[in-house]
Amino acid sequence: MLKLYNTYFRRTAKRMESIEEFLSGGTLLAKLFLHIEADRGYWLGESERLMGAVS
Repeated sequence: MLKLYNTYFRRTAKRMESIEEFLSGGTLLAKLFLHIEADRGYWLGESERLMGAVS
């Protein structure tokens, strides 16, 4: 779990990454998300839904 945490946050600490960039980045965490659901459209839709719910 620590490996997943460090892989993602170390790469994105200096800039914001879009969901598409994150999923295309090849990190362990991105691969895990795509293994759970391979359809990138699903993750894009869910992130938009979540952002709408918190704003």
